[in-house]
Amino acid sequence: MNDSKKLNRRFLKAGSTTRFVAQSMPVFYFLFALGMVYITTALMSEKRIRNIEYLKKDIRELRWEYMSEKAELMHASTYSRVAQAIIGENEINKTQAPKRIITRHKP
Repeated sequence: MNDSKKLNRRFLKAGSTTRFVAQSMPVFYFLFALGMVYITTALMSEKRIRNIEYLKKDIRELRWEYMSEKAELMHASTYSRVAQAIIGENEINKTQAPKRIITRHKP
């Protein structure tokens, strides 16, 4: 009889463990889902950070291009550069006096 009581206790223990695991499964599923959400958000945030760094690099390059074009335009729009461009087109020397235009009125 003693052996059968020990055997029954073992089965009851095994049953209680199985029952405990079965009752705890929703908690395990919830923790698993929570872990998956955590991993997904971590990967998405890393992807966004990489995209932001790429865009920052692109903005730096575009800003550098803008500043160089702006400096070139400022240099080209100075009075002396504009005068040189006009002189080059019309072939006028700075030493020549400007031509006078005389209009005659008929009385």
